[in-house]
Amino acid sequence: ITVAANGLTERIHLRFKLKQLKPLLVATPTTVSQKVAQGTSKMWRIKVENKGKKNATGLKIEIPDNSNVYLVSSVPHFIEAQSSVELTFSTRISPDEPLGEKHGQVLISCSESSHVYISYRIYITSTSTLNLTVVVEDEFTFFAEGKPLVQDSTITMQNRILDFYNRSAIANGTITFENMFEGLYEIYVDSPGHNSYREVTLFQNENEENILYVFL
Repeated sequence: ITVAANGLTERIHLRFKLKQLKPLLVATPTTVSQKVAQGTSKMWRIKVENKGKKNATGLKIEIPDNSNVYLVSSVPHFIEAQSSVELTFSTRISPDEPLGEKHGQVLISCSESSHVYISYRIYITSTSTLNLTVVVEDEFTFFAEGKPLVQDSTITMQNRILDFYNRSAIANGTITFENMFEGLYEIYVDSPGHNSYREVTLFQNENEENILYVFL
């Protein structure tokens, strides 16, 4: 640039960098963990912010098939720059859905190529209860008359999803747990002078009697 005044000339050099304005999608939270019982549903919400300098248009929500996750709220046409929207989702579990765990990701994107993932983890639980009897058999007396059971053992049961933990002494070779919720349980049984037993077992109220035979 040349500036002339009173016959004087001055040259000024300017340097500048052009930067394209873009949207920037950010989700809060980015992970969702839920315990949902069979035959029930739970709602959850995600805040989606556009922290960029340009409006985010053409919003698209992609949810995996057979995920049990559904979008409840309508999809906005756009998110203005430096603003946010709230999206509501629902996790719906049918009464016959198998117990266990499901996980995946929801993708939120816009036409300007910005996107964000929300990871979800669903623990499918049950409201049904059962009575469980544990019988601790003795490898040393299994073939003896009357099959005497292990008389001094300890059982530890844990279900991390249900926040269940129980450690009990088994004095006469058998113990019964009442009103346990259906689910996967880690079972550990040990006794002095015997081998230990460790298994992960799914207990369901399918029979009138639920008996677990443990061989030490």
